[in-house]
Amino acid sequence: MKKENQKKVSPCQESTKCLCPYCDGELSGTASFCQPCNKKFVACPKCQTLVESDSAQCPRCSTTV
Repeated sequence: MKKENQKKVSPCQESTKCLCPYCDGELSGTASFCQPCNKKFVACPKCQTLVESDSAQCPRCSTTV
């Protein structure tokens, strides 16, 4: 069972489906916003993991975003 606000690593690559790291909802195309969660994301410049836009660093590689 998923816990509310639990983050997990979910890289977004062109060859695979892009999923929201919170609800696993599919993000269409290059979308950086999950409508069901109402969360905005940016891709980590180093590892391309989706990171919530108000986060200071990537949870996977600790790069500042």
